[in-house]
Amino acid sequence: MKDYSLLLTIASLMTLSSCVTPTTPSTSTGGSMSNSQESSSITNSESVSESVSINENADYIVSEIKTLDNGKTYLEVDGNPFSIRGGQLRIDGLLNRDYDWYPNPPAPLTYEEIEEYFKQAKDFNLNTLELSLDWRRIEPQKDVYDFTLVDQLLSMSNKYDLKCEFLWFSTNMCGDSHVFQLPDYIINDQQTFPRFEVEKNGHSGLYGDMFWLILNDEDLMTRERLVLEKLMDHVYNWNLENGKKNPLIGMQIHNESDGLLRWRLDQRNLKLNGVKITPEYLWDVTLDALDNAGKAVKEAKYKIYTRCNMTVTFGVDEFPQFAGKGFSPLDVLRLDGIDMIGDDPYSSDPKKINSTVKEYAVEGNYPHISENMGNYASSPALFLTAYQAGGSYMFYDFATPQYFIFVNGSGSYQMDQGIINPDFTYKAHSAETKRIVDGIAKMGNVLPLIDSEDFAAFNVLTEENKKELTQTICTSSIQVKYETTNGGVAFAIEHEEYMYLYSTQDCNMTIENASFTFKAEIGHFENDEFIVESSELINPTISVGKEKLYRIKIRSITNEVSSTTNQNV
Repeated sequence: MKDYSLLLTIASLMTLSSCVTPTTPSTSTGGSMSNSQESSSITNSESVSESVSINENADYIVSEIKTLDNGKTYLEVDGNPFSIRGGQLRIDGLLNRDYDWYPNPPAPLTYEEIEEYFKQAKDFNLNTLELSLDWRRIEPQKDVYDFTLVDQLLSMSNKYDLKCEFLWFSTNMCGDSHVFQLPDYIINDQQTFPRFEVEKNGHSGLYGDMFWLILNDEDLMTRERLVLEKLMDHVYNWNLENGKKNPLIGMQIHNESDGLLRWRLDQRNLKLNGVKITPEYLWDVTLDALDNAGKAVKEAKYKIYTRCNMTVTFGVDEFPQFAGKGFSPLDVLRLDGIDMIGDDPYSSDPKKINSTVKEYAVEGNYPHISENMGNYASSPALFLTAYQAGGSYMFYDFATPQYFIFVNGSGSYQMDQGIINPDFTYKAHSAETKRIVDGIAKMGNVLPLIDSEDFAAFNVLTEENKKELTQTICTSSIQVKYETTNGGVAFAIEHEEYMYLYSTQDCNMTIENASFTFKAEIGHFENDEFIVESSELINPTISVGKEKLYRIKIRSITNEVSSTTNQNV
């Protein structure tokens, strides 16, 4: 083992809360997995897609973080403002199988079967899929690369006019290293790629045997950086050869990486050379690995954002397990290799989602909900309130792999977390959720530029949608009264000289302090242009038909408002 003793100091023992994601202890040191979708198009490190030279052009900017003069930070994709309407698709759960522990699991899916998820996501009006990508899938052997899965995922994204992110599953998956994510040469060569010492390794039916690599070991970081460079070079060349539609817009670096410090340190009693490692040392290890992988992506010719997801933080304050030490999500945001951070709150409370997005709206960060359970009945309100707060929302997950549910068996954990069922049928709240997804989509490229004070969200204050409700909310200059006897959620957006009204169910809205034209245009935005589909004559109290976006021209303000949207959400 490499000697790290000079880097360590003795830490006092702490008592930490239990892990967010329970693991099953195991004495197993190996494990076989399915390697479905085997491909003949495997290349060595000298022959990765040379048909288009990566030196032909200057940097190719696909996505980047932008900030308005008023301080609002937003995402730009293909040169236009972009609001992610996201759903996670666990490709690993569709392909990986642990045959050692489960002799007869559901069969791995074919690419044709995986494609159906893309079709369903498009039909649900999502615009971005977060696609898990295991390191071992693209480097099955040392210096041997197979980008077949990458090509398939990019092709499916293009076919259904979707954008995608890759979720880079490698050395730190919720604080663990797993055999399903890593190549065998990393797993088997503990001299070159050393591990922390633990009393007993673990096992996860979802990810195989688990252990704890020293994430910032130079040899390990060199290999991870190399494979990411190869991946990004391949994506750049593939994109040039396939229409330059830019399907890949971002990369999540590792997954819930703060779990290593916040839970695994004490749960597993991590040591080096027989000495319990300190929180300070372990947090530095985590940050070094994130920065290294993030830089490999950011320095590629194909320019996309990098992001990290934090674990149930609800804000950017220091982690509660280490009060006074100053460890916080902001440490990740400060890394050169990471562009933005978001939270995985796993909450059904719309107020918590709204406040979490606002907490993450720090200077230079695009605030977003990285994961939140799609199975929540309050999903329509959760989704809407994230955009009202100035961010975006990603469902975890879109449709849960059958294998995940099989592994969970009769366990009490809610494994089916999809916004729709695993067989693509709708759950009780799916249709209503799609209606608000449609409404957000109708606002097009204008939405990311809207200040939260000009975005009123109705019927989102409680987890249970109110069937009957009267609610008055003010934007920066317009007071709107919302009345429903049909339930649903709704929004009113003030933009330039217009008000935009939308509801998932029939309702009434009254603009109480302004005069306006009594002819409303109904339509949607394509990019930043409003496309009129029809028009309706309206009364002072506007009968808003469900699933229609109304544009109403304001003539004059008769009374100033006494409060703002943010005081009412």
